[in-house]
Amino acid sequence: QGIAGDIGNEAVAVRRFNFTGDRNDIKIFADYSRQADEKLQALEAIISVEKNKEVIKTIRAEKQKYESIAEKSFAAKQADDNAAVGQYMNAAGIPYKASMEAAMKMVDAVDDFVQVDRIATNAKAESIHWTLLLVNLLAAGLALLIGQYLSRKISRPAIAVSQAAAAIAAGDLSQPDIVVDTADEIGDLGRS
Repeated sequence: QGIAGDIGNEAVAVRRFNFTGDRNDIKIFADYSRQADEKLQALEAIISVEKNKEVIKTIRAEKQKYESIAEKSFAAKQADDNAAVGQYMNAAGIPYKASMEAAMKMVDAVDDFVQVDRIATNAKAESIHWTLLLVNLLAAGLALLIGQYLSRKISRPAIAVSQAAAAIAAGDLSQPDIVVDTADEIGDLGRS
C-alpha cells in the first residue's frame, strides 16, 4: 500500500507541476519516487513466491515508464510547450494505471499471505492448547492416583492401631498383632 501511495503521490506532484510550474513539485516527485524504489527493494528482499516477484518486476517496469514520461512532461512544461505537456500526461496514464494495478495485486497477495499465515498460526495455537489441556488432565489424574495410594498406605496401619486401641480400652484384650508391611510404614507410624 505504501508503494501504491508513493506512486499516487508522484502523479499528484507531476500534475501539480504541470499546472503551476512550481519547481518544488519536481523535488516532491523525486522524493516519492525514491521512497517507492526503497519499498520495492525491501519487498523484493522478502518475497519468495515467483508469481509475486513478477508482480514486483511489473510495478518497477511500469513505474519507470511512467517516470520517464513524467520527466519529459517536466521538460515540456519548463519549455512552455503545453501541447507536449498534454500529450505526455495522456501517455503517462497507461503505465501509471498499470503500475497501480500491479501494486494493488501485491497488496492482495500480501493480504492472502497474512490470512493463510493467521489460519496456520491459529491452528497451531489450538493444537498446543489441546495438548496442554490433555497433559494437565493426565498430570492431575496421576497426582490423584498417587495421592490416594499414599494416603491408604499411610492411613491403613494407623487405622488398625486406632481400632485395636479402642477395643483394648473397651476391655477386649484379644486383639491380633498389628503387622507393618514395610520399614517405611514403621517410620510413618513413628512420625504420626
